[in-house]
Amino acid sequence: MPASVIDIAAQTDNNKRRGKGEFNDSSRKQMSHHPRETALMAYELYLRDASHVFDPFGGFGERHHYADECGKSYTGYDISQHNIDLAREAYGVENVLKDSLLDNPPEYFDGVYTCPPYWNLEKYEGDNSDAGDKIKTWEAFCEWYAELWAHIYDFAPKGTKFCIQVGYWRKKKKVYDLEFVTQKIFDELGATLFDKVILSRKKVTKLKVMAPQCLRLGYTIKCHETLFVFEK
Repeated sequence: MPASVIDIAAQTDNNKRRGKGEFNDSSRKQMSHHPRETALMAYELYLRDASHVFDPFGGFGERHHYADECGKSYTGYDISQHNIDLAREAYGVENVLKDSLLDNPPEYFDGVYTCPPYWNLEKYEGDNSDAGDKIKTWEAFCEWYAELWAHIYDFAPKGTKFCIQVGYWRKKKKVYDLEFVTQKIFDELGATLFDKVILSRKKVTKLKVMAPQCLRLGYTIKCHETLFVFEK
């Protein structure tokens, strides 16, 4: 259903591709898995006319897997060989070991679908110092993130749709708003905001567990992300 708010169900493959030490204790364990609901909306609605989809943060292979399921041609770059190996092992998909900032995108793509790293909220395995989660400060991360998108946007043909799942998070009582940063970047690139969908995780968030602290400290429980759709 193409509604502006969709509910995300609990992910059932928590152990499918997680090894010991891979942020299994993260408060974002559920959010680490890319939701099927979002993928189907992206591929079947926004990217239905795209002939080839590029993912600059290929990650653990879910988006590639769902692209295959939807019959979409897809190329995913990832800076981590570890992630590429996990994607192959879990989903039988082959992402490409490339840096989306330093390497050019595929020769042709007319759609983009991704979920970028949430800076240092999660630390991924691997020792690549150029990865987004290894950047020392939020300001430096935002600069890296903006430069990367400008690089990709330059290669995209007119009419390309960019589907980007992002959110904000709170760490040590400070909010890091990747949603705001993402929209600001694409505004400055001259893109059109085509659509915006709230991805509600109320059904899978431990609201009762989190409520006492939120009430004590005076802020809300974070239980959603946003799917932005921009058009060049």
